[in-house]
Amino acid sequence: MSRIHRRRIVSALLVVAVISGEAVLTSFASPRGSAPPPTPVPPHGSLSPFPRSLRTPADPTVAPALSARSALLADLATGDVMDEKAADEPVPIASLTKLMTALIAMKRTQPSDTVTVDARAVFRRRDYGWSSTIGLKAGERINVENLLYAMMLGSANDAALALAIDIAGSEPAFVRLMNAQASRPRGSGRSRPHRGVIAASRTGTPSSGCTRAPSGPRPDRRPARDRV
Repeated sequence: MSRIHRRRIVSALLVVAVISGEAVLTSFASPRGSAPPPTPVPPHGSLSPFPRSLRTPADPTVAPALSARSALLADLATGDVMDEKAADEPVPIASLTKLMTALIAMKRTQPSDTVTVDARAVFRRRDYGWSSTIGLKAGERINVENLLYAMMLGSANDAALALAIDIAGSEPAFVRLMNAQASRPRGSGRSRPHRGVIAASRTGTPSSGCTRAPSGPRPDRRPARDRV
C-alpha cells in the first residue's frame, strides 16, 4: 500500500472519530426528557390550557342591591340624581349632628379659646354613647381646637357636649341654636327639629330625623331629596 493511500485512510478515520465524538458529547449534554411535560387536565376540564370563556362584569345599568334603609347618589355639579332609595323618608341623622355642632362652634368661638369641661358633659361607663368618648373629666380645661379634633375625627360625644354647653350654657339651648341654623332661608330647604342631644341621647332615644319646612324667600329648586 502506498504511503499516500495510507495517509488518506488515516485522515478519513480521524474525521469519523471527530464526528462521532461530537455526537457523543451532544447526547451527554442534552438532558433526558427535555420535552415539556404534558399539561395536566382535570377530570372534567378542557383539553385546552386556555380558557374558552371569560367572566364578564355585571350589567352596569342595573342598580345594585342596597342594604341601607335609604340612600341617594347625585351629581353635585348638576343636581342630577343617579340612584336613590327612600330618599324622601326622614331618618335619624346620628353623629351627623356633630357637623352642625362644629359649624356653630367655629362661628362662635376661636380655636385657642379654653373650655372648662362641665360635669354634664362627662359620660359614665354605663351611659348611652360612652363608647365614643375621649374620657373628659369635670373641671378639665381644653381648647376649642382639640375638642373639635376629638369630635370630628374621633366622633367624641363628650367633646361635642363640652362645646355645646360652653357655647350655649346648656344642651337644650344649643339644640335650639342648631335648629335655628338649619331653618335659615339660605339653608338647605329642610330643617330638622332636633329632639335628642348633641351626640346621642343618654336615655336611648335616637336623634330625630328631618322634617320638611318652608325654604324661605330663596327656595331651593332642586329635588326635595337632594336638599337634606
